[in-house]
Amino acid sequence: MIMDKKTLLGVVMGVVVLAIIFLAATFYLQGYKGNLSVIYLANGDLYVGTVTTFPRLTLHEGYQFQTSGDASTPQSRLVPLSEASWAPGNLHFSKSQIVFYGPLRESSTIYKAIKDKESAVE
Repeated sequence: MIMDKKTLLGVVMGVVVLAIIFLAATFYLQGYKGNLSVIYLANGDLYVGTVTTFPRLTLHEGYQFQTSGDASTPQSRLVPLSEASWAPGNLHFSKSQIVFYGPLRESSTIYKAIKDKESAVE
């Protein structure tokens, strides 16, 4: 039995609507909720910010964690990416370069430093 054009069009439209609902739900559930995460790269760079993973891993409102000085007295600081000379809005990462990524605890020093900085700006 061959479907007529109206039935075929209805099926195609139904599939498109379901795909749109699925994508919207994925964005919502994955969420750009403002939770802070850390991304550690194979080259040793450490980035902190809001991370989304769909359609690819992206850092929003990010900071780079920089350490300087010698091993006995290391100095570390968070540098907002917006202050970098290349000032990206977002960073997209290649998964092959990521060693690990995950959420920061609210009790972590980095989390508190970023939240304190955000509160001072408001």
